[in-house]
Amino acid sequence: MRITLKQTFLASSLLCGLLTGACKKDDSTTSDSKETATGTLRISLVAAGDVAGAGAGLRSRLVDPVNFSNYTNGHIAAGTPDSMKVLITKMTLSKADNSKNLPIFSDPEGKAIDIKGSSVDVSSFFTRIECIKQDGTVIDPPEGQTCKCGVNGNGELIQQEEVTAEDGTKSMACPPLKEGETPPFGVMEVDQEGDFDQLTVEYLNKGEARGCVSGKFSYGATTFCTKSGQDLDAAGSFTKADYPSTGATAATIYWSKEGKSTNASFSKTYPIGSTISITADGESPKLTMVIDQGRMLRFFDGETSQGPNPMPGLPGNKAYFFSTVFEDSTFVFVGQPGGIRGYRYGLRAIKDKSMTDAVPAQGSLTCTPTVDDCNYVNGWLTVIEDPSGKPLAISVMPDDDNAWTIMKGGNYDSANPGAIKSSDLTVNADGTWTLTYNLLDPDGSGLVGTIYKLDPTAAVDSTQTLEFSAKNASSAGQFNTWGAITLQRGL
Repeated sequence: MRITLKQTFLASSLLCGLLTGACKKDDSTTSDSKETATGTLRISLVAAGDVAGAGAGLRSRLVDPVNFSNYTNGHIAAGTPDSMKVLITKMTLSKADNSKNLPIFSDPEGKAIDIKGSSVDVSSFFTRIECIKQDGTVIDPPEGQTCKCGVNGNGELIQQEEVTAEDGTKSMACPPLKEGETPPFGVMEVDQEGDFDQLTVEYLNKGEARGCVSGKFSYGATTFCTKSGQDLDAAGSFTKADYPSTGATAATIYWSKEGKSTNASFSKTYPIGSTISITADGESPKLTMVIDQGRMLRFFDGETSQGPNPMPGLPGNKAYFFSTVFEDSTFVFVGQPGGIRGYRYGLRAIKDKSMTDAVPAQGSLTCTPTVDDCNYVNGWLTVIEDPSGKPLAISVMPDDDNAWTIMKGGNYDSANPGAIKSSDLTVNADGTWTLTYNLLDPDGSGLVGTIYKLDPTAAVDSTQTLEFSAKNASSAGQFNTWGAITLQRGL
């Protein structure tokens, strides 16, 4: 059987593809999709973020230039969890015109995905895992070894490294994927024929995370760590003083944007953008799934009556960990990545400019503190490359997305919600990248911004200060802004 993927990039969830390793025939399948065949599909899963293991301790190497140090968190701090767990209950392939519907996975209890730093263990889903070099050659691991972390540019197995979590805990984990390296691929069977152009995934809202986040608040620089039993399920109201600054333990996290809603699960439909044709004769394609953990773990300090989200599932006047960015932080694409880059960013942006205030030309996008009224925003940028080294997808997430959100989102396709538009990421004549991101409402309004001329050759730990501009045309506010952004490469 051959699965022909007619478009080279899919906007989907990393989690969707992994669990198709547990695919099984479902009696609810429509009659025209019950033609059975046997074939294989290779799936890899990659985690990226501001992880402690990123090249021997990213956090300890971050510098603090002016664009970082002048930032003050509002009531939210965010960071990368040391570990996280998400459960999937259903997956369904379908046609957007509703002519076909194929359930490919169902488990009411959910199948867990466990991520630890940059390590994603797929052994519980796949009985067969392959090591594949960049040229597509499958290699046999030496006796007694397994392909836990993937293959390096020399065709050798990547080994786990000792990493140190923010609370000082040491463990072994896979290092972040570098250019020229490939992740391990799980091999799954697919037993249905048909053409499909979208995928719906149902997730259990309730999951788990462990880790610490740090911020500079009005009451000082502070670190907060997860603590078992102190979450939205717990009775009573905890204050920020109830959370330790070291020794994180696993705590309940709700992954839905609505926080702890009345629904036990939530679904999202991801348009593929073209057609996946499952036919009866051929080879096994490769899919790579990426989750950007950069600012997945979030803490609300409870120092205000307004919670971190207008939805009723996230209250004010109590401190807790939460995550409302899971749905916006996952990607899937055909083949294998050429590399994943991560940058901590600090931007200095001019404020109080209306939509009628003209944005200056590139080369004049500045905000001078002694002249202009400037705001500061910190966050994390992930860039996923294709095998040729061109930018393919980005994810931008601020440390506190309730405090003047002007840099958040990804290169989403506004004409096809849920899809990715790789043409919004351009390679300039001098080899630099210009990256356009957006966070749009269903009506097409919202936030659109651009980071100009990022140098992808800059080494890990190096910093570069660039220009950016953005406009927000959402119901929450309408304004133009621009200024300087400092990026320090961490991955």
